[in-house]
Amino acid sequence: MQNVRHFDCIWPLVRRITLTFAYPVLTRRRPEGRDTTMRLTERAVARIAAGDRDVFIWDDALPGFGVRVKPSGAKSYIIQYRRGTVSRRMTIGACSLYRLEQARERARRR
Repeated sequence: MQNVRHFDCIWPLVRRITLTFAYPVLTRRRPEGRDTTMRLTERAVARIAAGDRDVFIWDDALPGFGVRVKPSGAKSYIIQYRRGTVSRRMTIGACSLYRLEQARERARRR
C-alpha cells in the first residue's frame, strides 16, 4: 500500500514529463529567428537555404502544406496531418519534380 500512495503522489509529474517527451514540438523556429510560415512562391522555395538540421517552411495559404529542406540541400514538398492524436508527415515529392501549384493540388486531394 505504501508504494501505491507514492505512485499516486508522483503520477501528475510523471504524466507531465511523459507527455512533454511524447509530443515534442514538430516545427522549430529557423536559426535566424525568422518565422516558419510564409506565402510560398516558386521564388521563395528556390531561395530557402539548408541548415544543419531539416528546415520546415509552412505555407500560409494551405494549412499543413510546406517545404522541407534537408542538410544536404534536397528540397521536397510535404503535408503534415493529424489522425486522432497522431501527427504524421507525408512527402509529396521533390521540388525539382513538381511545380508549386502541382504540389498544392496534390496536397488538397489528400
